[in-house]
Amino acid sequence: GLETTIAHEIAHQWWYSQVGSDAQGEPWLDEGLTSFSQIVYYEAIGDRRQAAAELQAFRDSYAGARTGRRDAPLGSPPAALRGVYVPIVYAKGALFFQALRVQIGEAAFERFLRDYYAAGRYREVSGADLLRVAEGACGCQLDQLYNDWVLTTKQVPIP
Repeated sequence: GLETTIAHEIAHQWWYSQVGSDAQGEPWLDEGLTSFSQIVYYEAIGDRRQAAAELQAFRDSYAGARTGRRDAPLGSPPAALRGVYVPIVYAKGALFFQALRVQIGEAAFERFLRDYYAAGRYREVSGADLLRVAEGACGCQLDQLYNDWVLTTKQVPIP
């Protein structure tokens, strides 16, 4: 647990400290990507088993919220997420980035991360900024993915 917590908190040096976001308006932008960075960390050090365990923990957390009919759009303000803040902002947020990765492929996803960092460094980004950078990285339209995960509670497949 400590290693995961450290990986998460260090990831905040990029996602929120350098690439800023509105923590009260769109907390999923930093917490979701920071949580997803836990998976990337374990992949980078060659611990595929722990990377898979992190992903599964996010799946389980979000599935619990959906099963309890407590799903919410990622774009929800924190006040609307009482009782489900962690399963939505952290878990569903991380799963959105996994879904994005799966949809656009590994090379485009790596471009997205680099471009998102470059475009947002020392600025405050929004969900619309993220969408624009992701579409630029893949040269594709991602409106449906973004709408389904961020703006609605459509029953999306859990990646």
